[in-house]
Amino acid sequence: YQRRVHGYAQYGEWSRLNTKVKYENYTVDNVSCDWVLKNTEKWKTWIVNTNNTNSGSNDNWKWIIIAIVLFLVLCVLVALVVVISKIKHRNLKLHNYNEAPTGKVVMMFTDIQSSTELWDSTPKAMATALEIHNTEIRRILAESKGYEVKTVGDSFFIAFGDETCALECATKIQLKMLEMEWPEELLNYCGCEEIREEVTDRILWRGLRVRMGLHCGYPSVQIDNKTYKVDYIGPDVNLAARVESRAFGGEICISSSLFSEAYRLKLNVVDKGLQKFKGIEQPQQIYSVLPIELSSRVFPSRLKSTCQRCARELFCSYCDELNKILICEK
Repeated sequence: YQRRVHGYAQYGEWSRLNTKVKYENYTVDNVSCDWVLKNTEKWKTWIVNTNNTNSGSNDNWKWIIIAIVLFLVLCVLVALVVVISKIKHRNLKLHNYNEAPTGKVVMMFTDIQSSTELWDSTPKAMATALEIHNTEIRRILAESKGYEVKTVGDSFFIAFGDETCALECATKIQLKMLEMEWPEELLNYCGCEEIREEVTDRILWRGLRVRMGLHCGYPSVQIDNKTYKVDYIGPDVNLAARVESRAFGGEICISSSLFSEAYRLKLNVVDKGLQKFKGIEQPQQIYSVLPIELSSRVFPSRLKSTCQRCARELFCSYCDELNKILICEK
């Protein structure tokens, strides 16, 4: 109270109070108490002001505490998001790894014939057709227990853990391509028009023509750090891609690793002979397979692609066998 009294000299009471202290033997405490008793309303306003000042200070502290709490909560949320994201990615890796076949794997590559020309000539129709193509392949893929490794443009790289599922998937795709509701503009384009067999009136060609290549081997498995999907690498993958390059649109080419299974499934098998591939040392025996319904399809030969040395070796071996037979007959 003494500080309050001394602080209010502007009220004209300082001299009177000072006189009491000096000449009337009042102590400072007595003068202060006397003044407080006589000026109740005034010092009550001081108390209110003091409380307001303290409340303002308290409010500041409240906001500081709230800000600290919010910051801590935000840090906890960010940490939770990071942990959940890592767990999710790890589970996704495990899920993809468990889904993807390992060990003995059938690798299938697909591609659309003349896709560049189709994009240039009928871009809208090709966009619609590509969506139909991708949707149908993925549907058949799910039914055949295949694993979609990657898609680049209009090409698919698919892996199977079973030879039968792989060949059945390939034949289903070829047959289903004939039944799709392709855009009319696409069907009017040369190379996508509908062509029927003369005798049976069965549809042989219609819509996009998809070429396929399959090979069975033991590729190395790795996880893609961006997509968290399983990827395959190694010479077997390269061979599967090279086999696909030997196929025409609407044709399925396989390596010798799948010949016995294709024969068991009673597919139409045509021997394409030994083929020499870039980056692969040994020539590979390639076969063209199709379902019986499409066995009337005719494809141009690839004489330029056939290894001449391999053909010469085959001819020489044939001549040796013929000479042996002639000698025996003599």
